[in-house]
Amino acid sequence: MKKLKRSHIIIALIVIALVTAGSVFAFHKKVKVPAEELTTTQVFLGDKNYTLLVADTVAERVRGLSGKTLPLPLGAEGMVFMFGYESNHGIWMKDMLMPLDIYWLDREWNVVHRELNVSPNTYPTIFTPPMNAAFVVEIPVTSSTIPIATSTVPVQ
Repeated sequence: MKKLKRSHIIIALIVIALVTAGSVFAFHKKVKVPAEELTTTQVFLGDKNYTLLVADTVAERVRGLSGKTLPLPLGAEGMVFMFGYESNHGIWMKDMLMPLDIYWLDREWNVVHRELNVSPNTYPTIFTPPMNAAFVVEIPVTSSTIPIATSTVPVQ
């Protein structure tokens, strides 16, 4: 009877170890953000009103526009990263399928830095602004893309 109990304990420990290992593996899977969970907002940049996907969670900001092609979901023209604090937020082109114009904006929504026509081939380079920014906007480069000027360009 003692052997039976001991074997049950060993089996139970093995099962617990496997379940724990499976949970850890599941926790480390890539995070996918379905398009239907994204929202859009209207942002006035320079002299144009843009419909932008909103990246306001860590998962959305990590994913960004990586893997996306035109047309973007929900009729969006790009993406705005809402960090909630100012820093020199870095942007890379991992898994990007198109070149981007990248804009860093301060708390007052002024463009403080930009990188234009950034190629997917630049990965793993990380692009950062020379000063802190609260928001980052990515706009895919198309034949009709007109760059937005830096410094004192209000966004509403």
